[in-house]
Amino acid sequence: MDETGTEITGDQILIICGRMLAEEGRLKNNLIVSTIMSNMGLRVACKKYGFENHAAKVGDRYVLEDMQRLGGVLGGEESGHVIFLDHHTTGDGILTAMQLLAAMLKAGKPLSELAKLMDVFPQKLINVDVKSKPDIQTVPRSSRPLRRSRPSSATRGASW
Repeated sequence: MDETGTEITGDQILIICGRMLAEEGRLKNNLIVSTIMSNMGLRVACKKYGFENHAAKVGDRYVLEDMQRLGGVLGGEESGHVIFLDHHTTGDGILTAMQLLAAMLKAGKPLSELAKLMDVFPQKLINVDVKSKPDIQTVPRSSRPLRRSRPSSATRGASW
């Protein structure tokens, strides 16, 4: 939460800390590793600030594996699990809080202002119950295209 009581997402924390590390010359390979569940706003913000963004499978272990494989030092999940590889190989809430405070102090701005580095796009996660989960390669391809639902008024006219 920022000082106004607004929730800050893990993706916003990644972009805030990524900017700080980049300004200090410590964002190796100019890379932020997130997951496939990250908000599209993170990808847009990374592009805006010139960062590479790699989407790993969901889970800290996959984020860490891809950070190590690609030579990154910052990665995490939208849920707020953030890994600062120069300090630790796992997400740590206290370390993340300290890094976020450092970014605020260095920028001389409150968290509510730094959070504006990224627009959080509307998104919805829907879990679907299924009777079985066969290997996707064994499922016959559908002969008709999926019907797309009409965009809501919140997304109509969006450039994405």
